[in-house]
Amino acid sequence: MPKAPILTRTRLYETLRDGSFRNLDWNLVNTTLGAMMEPVSIVMGPVSNRDPYDESFTDRMSISADQQYALLGTAGQLWPRTYNTL
Repeated sequence: MPKAPILTRTRLYETLRDGSFRNLDWNLVNTTLGAMMEPVSIVMGPVSNRDPYDESFTDRMSISADQQYALLGTAGQLWPRTYNTL
């Protein structure tokens, strides 16, 4: 369970054409102030002080491209992506 003030954290992902899954760069969090979008930080290199409870999530939700645009607007991806065009 995430620490307060985050009450719940939903990990967002999308289903790819081949049936595999891709985690999105955003979580949907419910806080004491209301619902918010939270960027998922990508840490490059070793981390010595990590709190697995603070970065845990309570749910997972698959969303489509249309839903991604509705939730994220033009925020898009946090890191550049190169997709296989198969």
